[in-house]
Amino acid sequence: MVTAHRSQNAWGQEYGGTMDFTVFDKPASLRSYVAKPDKDALGGAVVFKDASESDLVKEYQVPVG
Repeated sequence: MVTAHRSQNAWGQEYGGTMDFTVFDKPASLRSYVAKPDKDALGGAVVFKDASESDLVKEYQVPVG
């Protein structure tokens, strides 16, 4: 199961951005989006702000260990 999971390198575009699970010691994505409640929407929420990277994340170093 782990091998199958880590073989996914372009998953989740419909969830705010593509996630790459092939490298186990890096986040799958550094992008985030903002959702807001909407009682009429399927699932109860809609995208308020599309996925993007902050300036801070561009310099983020994954902790080792």
